[in-house]
Amino acid sequence: MWLRVKVTAVFAACIAVPAALALGAAWLAGMETLREQSRRDLETATQSMAAAVEARLALNLAHLKAFAALPTMQDVLIGDDGREIARVLSELRTQYPEFKDLFATDARGNVVAATSETDQGRPAAADEGFRAAASGSTYQGPLAVRDSGRVAAIAFSVPVIASYDRQTVVGTLSGTVDLSLLVKTSKATSVLGSDRNVVLLSRREDTRQAYATRSDASLIDAVNALEAPAGEVVWRGAPYALSSAASKGKGLVRDPGFILRSVTPAGASILGAVDQTISIAGFVAFLGAIAALVFAWRWATPLVQIGDAMERTARGEAVRAVDVRAADTFGPLARAFASLRQAKAMQVQSAARERALLRQKEDAENALHAKSEHLASLARALKEQLATIVELSEAINSEALSAATGNTRASYAKDISRSGTQLLTVINDLFDLSEAEAGHAPLRDAELDLVQLVHESVAVMGDAADKAKLVLSFTGADAPLIVKADAQKLKQILFNLLSNAIKFTPEQGRVDVMLKTDTIGRPAIVIADTGIGMPPNLAPHAAAPFSAASEATSHGRHGAGLGLPLARQLIELHDGALEIESEPHQGTTVTVSLPASRLIASGAEAERLIA
Repeated sequence: MWLRVKVTAVFAACIAVPAALALGAAWLAGMETLREQSRRDLETATQSMAAAVEARLALNLAHLKAFAALPTMQDVLIGDDGREIARVLSELRTQYPEFKDLFATDARGNVVAATSETDQGRPAAADEGFRAAASGSTYQGPLAVRDSGRVAAIAFSVPVIASYDRQTVVGTLSGTVDLSLLVKTSKATSVLGSDRNVVLLSRREDTRQAYATRSDASLIDAVNALEAPAGEVVWRGAPYALSSAASKGKGLVRDPGFILRSVTPAGASILGAVDQTISIAGFVAFLGAIAALVFAWRWATPLVQIGDAMERTARGEAVRAVDVRAADTFGPLARAFASLRQAKAMQVQSAARERALLRQKEDAENALHAKSEHLASLARALKEQLATIVELSEAINSEALSAATGNTRASYAKDISRSGTQLLTVINDLFDLSEAEAGHAPLRDAELDLVQLVHESVAVMGDAADKAKLVLSFTGADAPLIVKADAQKLKQILFNLLSNAIKFTPEQGRVDVMLKTDTIGRPAIVIADTGIGMPPNLAPHAAAPFSAASEATSHGRHGAGLGLPLARQLIELHDGALEIESEPHQGTTVTVSLPASRLIASGAEAERLIA
């Protein structure tokens, strides 16, 4: 799993990192250009709006001049009929709602008609506008701020000239244009018409706030705190872009002296190109990373499977071939692994076969060595017996024995008989062993008392133990122990084992025979001696554990070495076992066990025997 994660991360990084770097480079390269373009767009929109305000202001002045030139105004001025002038002023205001106040004066400066009741009948001779207009000039007043910055206005005065009786009569027509209404109307038709955008109008000479499309003191303070005419301000925790445009006085008597400032959110449409580009780039990078991860995860699957299979193969586990299409990227690697897996399997099989052959070779060599030892031991026994027979036969036939008594000849005859008997015994043992190994020694099972059989065998071997000056003892169960077995073969086993124990135990030693039933219910005969023991180079399962002739000879004892292998073969015919525990000069203990299935006893007797 960790290999797959690492490979996926590496592959995803190889795909996502270049894509992210490319997007980052494109974003960094275009960001400043987009921001500069956005600032220019905002500046252009602000300048267009300021020009629109000035244009509408100039249009209102032109309308005021056109009304002043109407014959009706001249006739009314000469006739001094204020009611007709009031009607004309009412029509003018209705057509042009940007005019906040309109009034007309006669040549002496008295207001003869007005749209405002406060101006009706008041003397205006002292007004700067009346004096300028009465002299025949058009007057434009300064930018005025009313109602605590909620209304901005500019006053205009134009002359009304009439000729009568060769005399020129000059009156005035004055109007106040609501600049706030012009700003609001121009904003509605501009690209800045959104409610999120704010337009501020201030006087140029003292930067006093004249009008704002949104009344918020914190916004005005933030704008006034920015010294530069353009830039960014933070209002209510959000960034806003700021641009300014000053009036130019085009089409007017003079420059009205105002500054128009537009404040728009940084994410608004006019600046949205930058943020939109950033968002798109980030979204594309995210999708690219996800796609890279998915692709890398799927692409790395065959590699991970091959790596896992190789690791399991290295541990010696059986692994199936990795299913990878030939057209896949890792197809050649999968085919190479398949070849490696087959080679590994063949190597494992070859190694196993080699080990099996080595074990068979060692077993064969051990068996051959054991057979050689048997044959050597058998040859020594046959040689000794035959030498004795030949020597005695020659002594009998020698002329040197002519004076010998009959008793001496009788002694030689006994020795010849004994040697012949021993030679016959060796030959019989060899024949029996060959028959048992070939499987030609059938069992003649019958019910017998194992206690009586062991007791009789010990009694038969008592004379041999006495001659060897040994103590031969037997301990066993008091009650009969009935088993199903071949009595003749069991006796042969006991005679061979007791003969070996007596033969290889020094004088004043002991041979103890014990009959018992072990913990799993098997009847067992244990023969323990205090003899020379088994040499350390011979395993307990060897075919001839007492074949070391030198050890036996050093104690004056010898044998053909057939007794123990024959005993083992005969007990194995009964499905039993022969176990040996021995140490050099510490004695040997041989345990002969019959299977529990051959014990014939009641439940109570079996429990008593086991106990």
